[in-house]
Amino acid sequence: MNKGQWIISAFVAGALATAGAYIAIQWNAMPPEGQASADDRANPNGPMAGQTSPRLSEQAAQTIAVQTLMGDPYGRTSAEVLKNMTAKGLELNAGQSEWVWEVRIAPSADMPQGINGELRINANDGRLTPVMLPFLD
Repeated sequence: MNKGQWIISAFVAGALATAGAYIAIQWNAMPPEGQASADDRANPNGPMAGQTSPRLSEQAAQTIAVQTLMGDPYGRTSAEVLKNMTAKGLELNAGQSEWVWEVRIAPSADMPQGINGELRINANDGRLTPVMLPFLD
């Protein structure tokens, strides 16, 4: 290669490195999937208006939910409790972000009506709000 080809090769390599660094910066600046960016929350007309990023992860909230529900009639083990829970995700309720789990227990001889309720956990401070869950309301 002659001197001109070396210069062009160095220029192209520099441009590729710069583009790669820019993409990496932008990728790292993106909020995790399912969370809104600060711009989305600040937009007064956006779907996430006023919602803050949760301090409590979904996994941490699920652990709290399982520990809260452990015991009759919700389940004696973590696996039994998890079998009766369905994650509904992060919801905005009265300006507060809440992790929500739907709890369903099939009717039995002891409980002919079964259980159909929700357990809401505030994503910012971990406060629990049981909805139509006997022994927790």
